[in-house]
Amino acid sequence: TGEIIWRTKDLPDPASYSAAISAEIGGKRQLVVLTGASLAGINPEDGTVLWRADRAGKSFVVATPIVADNQIFVTSADVGCQLFTVTESGGSFTAAESYKSLKLKNDWGGAIKVGDHVYGDNGATFVAIDFKSGEMSTRARMIGECGVCYADGHLYLQNPDGVVALVEAKPDAITEKGRFTQPEAAGKKVYAVPTVANGRLYLRALDTLVAYDIKKS
Repeated sequence: TGEIIWRTKDLPDPASYSAAISAEIGGKRQLVVLTGASLAGINPEDGTVLWRADRAGKSFVVATPIVADNQIFVTSADVGCQLFTVTESGGSFTAAESYKSLKLKNDWGGAIKVGDHVYGDNGATFVAIDFKSGEMSTRARMIGECGVCYADGHLYLQNPDGVVALVEAKPDAITEKGRFTQPEAAGKKVYAVPTVANGRLYLRALDTLVAYDIKKS
């Protein structure tokens, strides 16, 4: 019917560009939301706020949170990255910051967890950091700020100028395997994350969507 089922009343935060994700934490399904002022867990059944941790973003907050068990990794350009640990006791939840670091300050392209490490751009450089400690494992100059996705042992990157790079994902070395510039992105700014599905690489540039066959022959 389109009627509102519930509306969260206890989260009057400024909005962000980050997408809410569904995760099971402490045995309870919840929506993990990164706003312009905090990180929070919301009950998807009635919209109540299960827990909240202050986390003010000084500029755009775009990247989607990364959840692994009861730990949540978040990042944005000015604040850097943080890991929060959510604890459940007697049906109640609390969240506490485990670390804060400026070693991964992601603007818009997001970060991705592969194994025990998180990969993403830190502006001019592309970095790998340890998920649990926040320590940097390696870094390399790639294509600047970029969207990132992962498939079959490789990272696919695309920057706002349409440059696409294939990168081998290893904690001790970031190795570029090749690159090209998406022709449809000429004269446009690309702020869409690459997507790989069913052997195809999907790239979007404002009003254009293209697919490349990347299956092994």
